[in-house]
Amino acid sequence: MYTVALRERDNELGRLVLDGVKTATCSALWEWEAEGSPLPEVGAKTIVLDGAENLMCIIEATEVNIRPFKQVNAQFAHDKGEGDHAYPTVLLST
Repeated sequence: MYTVALRERDNELGRLVLDGVKTATCSALWEWEAEGSPLPEVGAKTIVLDGAENLMCIIEATEVNIRPFKQVNAQFAHDKGEGDHAYPTVLLST
């Protein structure tokens, strides 16, 4: 169910992308595998929508890395751009 909280989260994340604060994202490999979805590839474009499903922007993957959680570094946590940008706070918010 798409709740008000999820809409607000989508609005906030979209604003972070537009403001250049959020320049990275992450997800769990097992989710892609469970869905049978292909992994993102460099050059892939993604539409970013706000909580009302309005177009905010289109982003392009410039790098794709697969690594264990314990190998994610502080720079990536900062680039993810959420919360206080601190490692591991940001990573645990995913």
